[in-house]
Parts: sequence; structure tokens; C-alpha cells
Amino acid sequence: MTTIALHPAPRWKTVAKEQISAVGVALRTESILFLCALGLIAVLAIINAVRAIGHVHNQSDFGFGPAGTIPITLVGFVLPFSVWRSEDPARRSYHWAMPAARAPHTLTKTAAGWLWLMAAVVTYLVFIVVLGQVVAHIDGYGGPQHHVPAWQWVLPFTSATIAYLLGSTTVIASDHPWRWIMGVIVAYAVTLMVFNELGWDGATRAWDGIVNGYHGLRAAIFGDVRVRHEGASAARWISATAIWGALGALMLAGALLRRGDE
Repeated sequence: MTTIALHPAPRWKTVAKEQISAVGVALRTESILFLCALGLIAVLAIINAVRAIGHVHNQSDFGFGPAGTIPITLVGFVLPFSVWRSEDPARRSYHWAMPAARAPHTLTKTAAGWLWLMAAVVTYLVFIVVLGQVVAHIDGYGGPQHHVPAWQWVLPFTSATIAYLLGSTTVIASDHPWRWIMGVIVAYAVTLMVFNELGWDGATRAWDGIVNGYHGLRAAIFGDVRVRHEGASAARWISATAIWGALGALMLAGALLRRGDE
């Protein structure tokens, strides 16, 4: 009589290392495109700096600011589509064969993608700083440099993370994530138009506040932290980031639990 020997389930650290490696391999094309995009930006900035030599009014002032979070935020939002490429929920049945529970396995893969995203953010920030120094050296720009508060250097990490959470939720939960994304955008815009046409000022302000309010999505993701004439507000950014970060985490957890039960 023969017996079947069952291999012990691998430790979480082993699964995590394998997922980080696998996701890194899966993102090779996106990594190359990302670096090529940075290279193109560098070439254009340097050409502009060279042309500005000798022209006082056309000198370049290249540096990091809150608006600089927008490109890396977009990267964070679309990255889950690459992490889960060809693995929509209908094709994710292979998780049954994995030596780890489906929900933790999905969460581990999502976390692996986030780690690669954070590496991209670091690369992006280093690129901006170095390119700013190169441009300043080329055109000899001696004007006042923009002072960036320390907390604004954290913006790219938090904004990209929130965007990644929201993007991961749609990819993990739906077979047709883009339909949901476009549906939410259209529903938001139409509802705002209806409230405005009906003259419901209170409802219009409340609905518009989801994106443009004090704790709106723009304050958390796009670094839109201006408070009229008071300049940038770290307190507003922190509170908006906490709210939207928690919301994104809860939505992702709900998607994981829903798919884990199927």
C-alpha cells in the first residue's frame, strides 16, 4: 500500500519572495517604457536648457513640486493592470492549485506590485532632482529656487499608493475594470450636472467636494493642497490622505474577501 506524501505549505516569506520576483519579471516591458519616458523628458529638458543659454527671460527652472506627483500617480493607477495582466477573475482559477490560501496569495501579489511601484517612485524623484541640477548647470540659472517643504517629498509615495489601491480594487474585483472606472467617472459627472441644473447648491457642493473638497481626492492624490491664499497645507494633505488611503484599503479588502469566497 502506497502513501501520498504531502509537502508542507511554504512559509509566507518564501511566497512573498517568489511573488516579488515574478511580478518584477512580468513588469519588464513596463519598466523599459518607464525608463524610456524619463529619458525622453531628460532629452527635452536639456535641449530646452541649451536653447535658453544667453536668454535671461527664457532660462529654465526645472524642479520638483506638488504637480510633479501627477505622472507617478497615473503610473500607480495603471500598474495593477500590468500586475494582473491576463489574470482577470475569470482566469484566476489557478489560485486553487497554489500552496497558499487565495486571499493571502492575491494580497501578496498586490503587495509585490506596490513594492515595485515604490521603487519607481524613488527612481522618479532621483531623476527629477538630478535633472534639475543638470539643467541649472547648463543654463546657469541663478534665480531663486523653489523651496519644497519636506512633507511634499512624501506626496508621490502616498498619491501613487492611493491610486494603486483604487486601481487594484477594480482589477481584482471585476472582469471588466475599465467599464467600472468609466462608469464611475460618468456617473459622478452626470450627477454633478443634474444637481447643478436643479439648483441644489448644497448637494452640488457636497458632491463636488468628493473630488475638490477640503478632504477631496485631489488633495490626497494630485497634491492639490492650496487653501486659497494660505499656500500649501500639510494638515489638509495628511487628513485627506488618511481618509482616502483608508477607503482604498477597505475597498481592496472587500474585493479580496469577495474573491476569496468564490
